[in-house]
Amino acid sequence: MIILNVFLCRVVRRSRRILSGIFLTGLFVLTACTDYVGQIDDQIDEFNVCARAREESKILIADYYVDPSSVFKGEFEDPRDNHVYKTVTIGAQTWMAENLNYKTDGSYCYNDDEKYCKKYGRLYTWAAAMDSAGVYSTNGEGCGYEKVCSPKYPVQGICPVGWHLPTMDEWESFSSKDSYILLAGIYFNDEFDDVGLEAYIWSSTELDGRTAVYWGLDDRNITDLHGVPKGAGLSVRCVKDGP
Repeated sequence: MIILNVFLCRVVRRSRRILSGIFLTGLFVLTACTDYVGQIDDQIDEFNVCARAREESKILIADYYVDPSSVFKGEFEDPRDNHVYKTVTIGAQTWMAENLNYKTDGSYCYNDDEKYCKKYGRLYTWAAAMDSAGVYSTNGEGCGYEKVCSPKYPVQGICPVGWHLPTMDEWESFSSKDSYILLAGIYFNDEFDDVGLEAYIWSSTELDGRTAVYWGLDDRNITDLHGVPKGAGLSVRCVKDGP
C-alpha cells in the first residue's frame, strides 16, 4: 500500500470551507495539485485550495459488481440501548446497513436536531469513534487528537460487542451498494454541512496524530479514501467481527 501524502482538493458544496484530503491508493501515482493558496495552519483549521480535483482517482460505484446471491439482509439489536439496525452481508463481510446512532460524549446530531439522528445516525469525533477513553474495550484506548497510537485490531471502538470500526483495508475491499450508504454530512470547524450531499465515515486507521482516514461517497456515487482531522464529526458504520 502506497500512501501519497499529497493534499488534494475536495470542494464541499453549499459551504464556504474547503476540505483537502490525503489521497491513498496502491494503484496510481497522482500528479499533485499545483495552484495552492495560503498554508495549512497548526490546528489544521484551514486548507489549501487546489485548481484541479482528483479526476484520476475517481471510482464509480457502478464499477463494483455485487452478485445478488451473495447479499443477505438481516437485523441486529444493540443491547446497550435496544436500537435495532439493519445489516447486510456482502460476500464474507457483514456490515451494518445503517449509520450508528449510539449517544456518547463526542457525538452529535446534525444541526443538533434529533430528527437527523433518527434518519442518518450520529456524527462522532475520531476519539469517540475509537473509544479513546476505553469504556467499551481497550483496543482503541488513548487514540485521540494529537496522539499517535498503536491500536490492537480489530478496534471495537464505539461499536457494540462483536462488531468493530472498519480499517482502511476493509473499506477498500468493501463492495458498496449506494442504497446502503446515507449521505449524512459532516461536523467540521463548528459547522454542520453536506447532509444529503456527502457521506463521511470513519475508519480505525490513522495517518498521524491529527489525521485519520475516512471513506467518502458523494451524490454522484463517487467513492474515495481521504484523511481528515480527528476532531471532525463523521458517521460510524460497524462491521461484524470475523470468526
